[in-house]
Amino acid sequence: MKYYIMTLVSIVVVLGIKSYTINAQQTPVDDVEVELMASSELLNKADTIRHQKMIKRFVVGLEKSEVLYGKFTGPANIPNKVYQDYERIQRVGTKEELNSLMTHNSPVVRLYAQRALMNNNMEMDRVAVEYLVNDTTTIMYHDGFDIKLETVGDIASEQLFAVANEF
Repeated sequence: MKYYIMTLVSIVVVLGIKSYTINAQQTPVDDVEVELMASSELLNKADTIRHQKMIKRFVVGLEKSEVLYGKFTGPANIPNKVYQDYERIQRVGTKEELNSLMTHNSPVVRLYAQRALMNNNMEMDRVAVEYLVNDTTTIMYHDGFDIKLETVGDIASEQLFAVANEF
């Protein structure tokens, strides 16, 4: 009798864990949860999938922008959604993820990835940095009142040699 009860309990536990894993992959993730996952080692496949989905969601927000934004837009220092996506990626992105984003198709994503690596004091892939610094694609840079057209290489070079906390 004891054996049957223990078997029944173990089956219920296994089904509960399986149900949690399936639900964890389908529900939206809060930023706080992602930050906690990124600050420690990812524990299982479900956590890894959730983390990757969150990073992809933020990257999609950056991809849509054709403008590299600073923290605020306009004279009233209005927070910017694109910059907020960058800040989230900076908080939760690992060194490997950010380095892979430095070779992304979008120049805005590449520049934000470089900025995140610099601000987090993470090692950057040298080939990706060289590619970024030599990029002659022109994009618009908008920070507060400043709006200017610059090449990706110029912005990347400025970021490499910028004083900390300038961004």
